Amino acid sequence: MRMRDQEGFRGKRPKGREGAEAMRTKAKGIVRNADGTAAVDFVVSVPGSRSRIHIRKSGFPSVAEAREALSGLVDARLRDACPAGGSETFDALLDRYVAHRAARTRPQTSDCIGYMLKRHALPWFGGKTISKALSLQSVLSWHSRFSTDPGVSAARKNKVISEMRGLVKMAWEWRLVSPDLYTDLGNALESVMEPRRPKREKATWAIAEERRFLDAIPEGSMDHPMFSLFCELGCRIAELLGLQWQCLDGAARTVEIRQQVIRAHGKVQLTQELKTDDSYRKDRIGEGVAAELARYRAAIGAKPTDFMFYCGDPSRPMSKTELRRRMNHWIKASGVTKITPHGIRHTKATQYMGVCRNMEEAKLCARYLGHSATTMLDVYGHATDVDEDEIQRRLEKMERDPARRRDSLNSCFGKKSRIPPPAIGGPEGF
Repeated sequence: MRMRDQEGFRGKRPKGREGAEAMRTKAKGIVRNADGTAAVDFVVSVPGSRSRIHIRKSGFPSVAEAREALSGLVDARLRDACPAGGSETFDALLDRYVAHRAARTRPQTSDCIGYMLKRHALPWFGGKTISKALSLQSVLSWHSRFSTDPGVSAARKNKVISEMRGLVKMAWEWRLVSPDLYTDLGNALESVMEPRRPKREKATWAIAEERRFLDAIPEGSMDHPMFSLFCELGCRIAELLGLQWQCLDGAARTVEIRQQVIRAHGKVQLTQELKTDDSYRKDRIGEGVAAELARYRAAIGAKPTDFMFYCGDPSRPMSKTELRRRMNHWIKASGVTKITPHGIRHTKATQYMGVCRNMEEAKLCARYLGHSATTMLDVYGHATDVDEDEIQRRLEKMERDPARRRDSLNSCFGKKSRIPPPAIGGPEGF
């Protein structure tokens, strides 16, 4: 007979990936032998007593077959140790169900299931026999009370109700409840459908708040050119962090947005796939921001392939978490309204929609932000500061001026308008 080592493996102890897999298998109650066979080695507590059952069985050709047989062995041994009877309480049934789930899930998951059921179900059903606890009237009363509890989230309610359905199913499989009662209880334990919360209004900055936020950042730090460019472009966070110096054309004062950062396999990576086809664009920046970026690049001696904004290593982009941390720091220092980094994009779009006078200008602003015109109007159509009286005055003025009426109709139907588009170059354009 081969002796086990300290971790409980028979024969030669595997290392590396095999060792990690073996440790996960051992946590499930499965022992992998050196010759490739598997065995069941699982300890389960007997509900209602301090005794434990040690389940051992070998001769399984593979780990998968041993894992499939484990749950059946646990159920059979528990059924023998705790025979079904009318005097069994719900407390013992709950312990049996938790042990039943422990043979199929991770230890942390089974502990969480036991905690939720003991907190939300045991106070109502505890101390009662199974026939009284799992009666239709008792389950309906518990479900009505628990589903309307304002102190429990909808996700937690649905999880507890789902586990209660599993407990009732196990009781039916062990012939503790009749098939008709099992069907009625399954129908009674419905999932909770709470009404969706109304969407919060997007918080934005006024132009004065935006300037106060930038003034609070010292000009010698990396944060000043980063947030100046962020407020200038109004781009997405991933697009800002994916900018490299080769995307900047200092002579033409343009920034080409053609890549973004994503998080895949636990690492921040660069990708050429943007959110939509309209996201590929080339935006102009103001002279002040372009000059500041030129000074910043000369100070750090950046290469064309280096990222504009980084933490320590210029070949690796800054993470979104770091950007949010720095932004929250300067928001607190400047005392402006707290918004998310994406709120800067909302601020820019709201400013653009506030000065758009026709459909052509809205399309131009949408192209500058990487939006489609339809999305721009649907999301930010509320940002226009025009009320019903102002619209009526414009219509009356249009009726009195046939030339203006013809020009407005041409702009609505896609023809060239005589009204020049607004200048786009940052906050100073407004």
